[in-house]
Amino acid sequence: MARFVLAGKADCPHFAKAENLGDQLQGSLPYFRIHKILVPPDEWQEWLDDTCRSHGWRHSGSPLVWRELLHRGGKGMLLGGLADFLEHCHEYYGVMSDMSTDKMLKIALETREMEERALNPTCSILIPHLLASTSFGISLHLLHLEGEEEALHALHVETEWLGLPLLHQVTVHAGLEEAFRDADLVILLDEWEEAGDQGGARYRRYGRLIGERANRRRGGGVRVMVAGDAHLNLKCALLAESAPSVDPGLFVAVATPLETAASARIALKLGMRTTDVRGVIVWGNPSGTFGVDLQRARVFNHTGAIQGPLSFSRPVLEVLHDRTWLKTDLPELLKGRGATLTCDPRGARPVSVSVAHGILAVLEVWNGVSHPEAEGRVLSLGVCCQGHPYVPDGVVCSVPVTLSEGGWTPVLEGIDMGDELEETLMLAVDELRQEKEEGCSDL
Repeated sequence: MARFVLAGKADCPHFAKAENLGDQLQGSLPYFRIHKILVPPDEWQEWLDDTCRSHGWRHSGSPLVWRELLHRGGKGMLLGGLADFLEHCHEYYGVMSDMSTDKMLKIALETREMEERALNPTCSILIPHLLASTSFGISLHLLHLEGEEEALHALHVETEWLGLPLLHQVTVHAGLEEAFRDADLVILLDEWEEAGDQGGARYRRYGRLIGERANRRRGGGVRVMVAGDAHLNLKCALLAESAPSVDPGLFVAVATPLETAASARIALKLGMRTTDVRGVIVWGNPSGTFGVDLQRARVFNHTGAIQGPLSFSRPVLEVLHDRTWLKTDLPELLKGRGATLTCDPRGARPVSVSVAHGILAVLEVWNGVSHPEAEGRVLSLGVCCQGHPYVPDGVVCSVPVTLSEGGWTPVLEGIDMGDELEETLMLAVDELRQEKEEGCSDL
């Protein structure tokens, strides 16, 4: 499998030409795949500098193209820019691009306009990956209530243009008349927009409709995921309480973006890649008071006195000796709504990339994907705790869990709740209770 990553400025004509050639090859070669990363022009230089620094590459200009060598643990091989990509495709596949300059400029302008009209950046990243990674047919229903019909239509058309054989249909709903009907999976991405209790009222209504309309016939029934970067646990609690006919264990709030943010900061501190740091746990309220637990976190591909194969790793707490940084600087860097913005140094539109990645990571495990990285993976999720030794019953709180098709199971082995972490968790629980009692009046 040849998998290439093509990154570039959203208004770059050279990116448009490389994209066109990549699409041609992907459409005609069964083992050729291309992943595209569009970066807003004003963010391009910072993104490029961070990406090259983390990989040890030297490159300037747009686009940036590399090949992922999956059989070597996912390490990337830099190709370069447009000319290098064209030369590679000509040499290996005998294909050349004859796109004119005028067409390059036109496509670049259309791409930039599409980016500016995007309904939800996470959707643009999530949907292609979701459809490409599934092994069963999907009917996709897009729901939006803010009146941006043009942007919703653009996302609809773009999804259909993917031409994926397992995509049965794409429908658009601008209201709640048909929302959640017979749904097997519900992903909620929207933010609190209204003042007062209207945001809470909206999620209570969503919950009632999910309970009335969603699929409860097969397996455990519908699965509901709340994702984004604001008030995740509260939204999840409102949904679950408003749908008493659905098992509350099937409602989860995705805290993995904060996991990724912490991993990225630690990797940056160690001069490594984000993917080399695994096993970070987030306890509490990702949108407010939370604790980052590194007891199970490990570093792979670390260069030190002790080295081993690709599967060899060392505990983060043994490799990173700066305890002051871990105790004070890291929590400060992760605080607030902007945590994922500042902590994913290699991501284009970082919040969207991180949120989409978190959703896919959860679904991969929840759907029972049987490969070594997915099997038994521990994730930080906001779940409705019952019988948990560290969280009161009924509180939706981020804790480490493993997932299976039947639901989630709390991870307790290897967890030592010290006084500091336990105090942070109790503060988070009190915060979540107060937030709920106040009926979102501060949102």
